[in-house]
Amino acid sequence: MKVIFRFFVSLLLLALSLKVSANHLLGGELRYSLASVSGQIQTYKVTLVLIGDCSSNTGNNVAFSALPGANPLVKLFKGTTQTDQLRLSYNAAESNIEITPVCPDEAGNTACSNINNPLPGIKKFVYNGNFTLDSPFDNWRFVFDGSITDGTFQTSAGRSFIIQNAVIVDPTTSGASIMYLEAMLNNVPGPNNSTIFTSLPTPFFCLDKASTYSLGAADADNDQLQFSLIPAKTSAFTDIDYIAPFTAIRPLPTAPGAFNFNGTNGQMNFTPNEVKNCLVTNLVEEYRNGIKVGSTMREMTFIILNNCNNDAPLTPVSGITNADVAFDSANNLLLSVCEGQTADIAFDIKATDPNGDNTTITYSNLPAGATLSVSDNGTQTPVAHFVWNVIDAAPGNYIFYVTYTDDGCPLVTTKTVAYTITIIPHINKFAGGADSACSDGKNGLAWAIPQSNVVLDYNYRWVDSNGNTLRSVNSTDGDTLGNIPAGTYKVYIRNAEGCGTNLIVHVGAVPLPEVTLRGDTTLCLGMPITLETTQQSDVRYLWNTGDTSCCIKVSQPGRYSVQAINKCGAKEASVQINYIKCNYCFFVPNAFSPNGDGRNDQFNIKQTCPADKYKLQIFNRWGELVFTTLSVSNSWDGTYNGRPAESGTYFYMLQAWPEDRSQEEIRMKGDLTLIR
Repeated sequence: MKVIFRFFVSLLLLALSLKVSANHLLGGELRYSLASVSGQIQTYKVTLVLIGDCSSNTGNNVAFSALPGANPLVKLFKGTTQTDQLRLSYNAAESNIEITPVCPDEAGNTACSNINNPLPGIKKFVYNGNFTLDSPFDNWRFVFDGSITDGTFQTSAGRSFIIQNAVIVDPTTSGASIMYLEAMLNNVPGPNNSTIFTSLPTPFFCLDKASTYSLGAADADNDQLQFSLIPAKTSAFTDIDYIAPFTAIRPLPTAPGAFNFNGTNGQMNFTPNEVKNCLVTNLVEEYRNGIKVGSTMREMTFIILNNCNNDAPLTPVSGITNADVAFDSANNLLLSVCEGQTADIAFDIKATDPNGDNTTITYSNLPAGATLSVSDNGTQTPVAHFVWNVIDAAPGNYIFYVTYTDDGCPLVTTKTVAYTITIIPHINKFAGGADSACSDGKNGLAWAIPQSNVVLDYNYRWVDSNGNTLRSVNSTDGDTLGNIPAGTYKVYIRNAEGCGTNLIVHVGAVPLPEVTLRGDTTLCLGMPITLETTQQSDVRYLWNTGDTSCCIKVSQPGRYSVQAINKCGAKEASVQINYIKCNYCFFVPNAFSPNGDGRNDQFNIKQTCPADKYKLQIFNRWGELVFTTLSVSNSWDGTYNGRPAESGTYFYMLQAWPEDRSQEEIRMKGDLTLIR
């Protein structure tokens, strides 16, 4: 039965009646998501969410009225150096939305509808903007330090004066302290998305009622999350002071032992014993392979109400199968299984409301492959049934959230519970390897072997990319899958208890080797030539001369052939080399243009027959020697005394002595043109 009740919040309303500029925020959060990647450059969408206290909305030109359409300022820091800043754009589609947890009958009776209404009211405002990061760095920081709008009405992100567990008044201005939010990014290991919070920031709780609160933190990159309570901040270096006995890690009024915070899943369990409005700040850090890759935070004011008779739904878990069961100090359920378990984990959650209200069950962040089905949802006895087969899941903590919302009036009770399943890494480690297969063949190999001595048999079950089982065998030494084509294979390695690990093995594809040679060539008699083909790994060569290198030097006529051979076969190429007696041994060009365009920039002489000695001299029109060399491999670059030589006509003299002593000394002279 729905319970209708009256409650008195005189202390709350007295605090809400204070009308001071910039005392309008009950909470906020800052997060980011990857928008695009181009090489080393990454663009991130930054989102700021501000939670407004409708009771501070007393008309135009006040802080609350500045939130719709505002352009909050977010700064980008690379370490301690600010590199950019941006006024975020107002997201009208997701903003100015009331999120006060009231039943439909009371929807028009909150302070968001009328400032004089007795029920408190909360609205959400969302702002977005894109930042471009020029390179990977291990400590990017997106910072919101209070500037809300740059319009005609200037205001800052002041905390609401209703907060009672911390010092909110800024002694330097006598105004409200300014909210500071920060999100950190380490994109050296790769792009990252910050954690998002799937539960609404509407923490209304009842005096002396057992309560549960969770952020519903979900991470798109499946990073491991760590949760903590931290001091609220007014700057990067300044924390809010808490009023004893309250602290950042004990921010709520409870009896001893009646407050519990779980650092693994971020869940809070507590029973408040005092009417009070308390500032609570959550930090969530993300770790990938042991390296911190990001963090984000949510600041929120918890409102504890008096004469509030609505109890949260009871959510006992039953029928747990194929998991080890434990409970933390707050009696939160903790399940654990071994890596590779083949049997389904399953359990039921039977929700009941002590007040006879109807309960609606929703959920978020289910592990991949898990299902949660709800029967009789929205009734007095809904049942959620969870099933998950972890055979392909990696070791680690998996957290999902189930939210139970009753339809009590005037304020509904929402309870978000974090469920943690830990997959324990298998004690023995295994390694996989492969030999490639020919592109059109089935001669590949894939293997898996233990990394340490194993005395008991493991079952090795190999499957292809379509999930077809190819081989299943028991062994203490590992196993090899042979005669397979190129592709990706998975091996499930299990001991007698059904625990173990999975390996992915990639078998590469090897094509026939490539082999190319120059075209048939005619040379002057005695001129050697090098025949070469492209060098390739895992390829051997065999020439018809008996040579086994990639390249050979020849000086006799004939047809030369080479085979390139690898595990998949051989390819052959050949070339005909001919020799003729030449009447000249050098080719001398008559012009060149050393202008740096990459074409004909050097005066090069080509040798076409063997010679023992060589001398080249080049003179300008006044008979001055501008260049000389004793090697045909040296060319003139068109400079004289370190400066560009003038355009015009130059003269050369060339002397050479052929290896064939029967031939006469070679003397050549002529003119050449330098063109710029």
